[in-house]
Amino acid sequence: MKTKLLLLLLVVFGWTSQAQVSMTGPGAAGDWGNGFDIDLVNNGGGIWTLTAFTMPGGEFKFRKDHAWTVNWGAASFPTGTGVLDGPNITAIAG
Repeated sequence: MKTKLLLLLLVVFGWTSQAQVSMTGPGAAGDWGNGFDIDLVNNGGGIWTLTAFTMPGGEFKFRKDHAWTVNWGAASFPTGTGVLDGPNITAIAG
């Protein structure tokens, strides 16, 4: 599961801006919106990671700078590519 999440992140966030990318939603942080973001670590070169985190299961999305103006989702998780304003991602607990 962690490997598939990392691969999705590599595909979705392939840019080098100083943005903050996070996950939000019941499937990642317990709820939607501000105050419920799990920040990813920017390792440079478009690689964003998250370690030592257990997904609670349920729906979530990735978003930029803790705002809904730029967010990514995909119905095909854990495979596929997240798309701008795409559907919620469903994660299995673990």
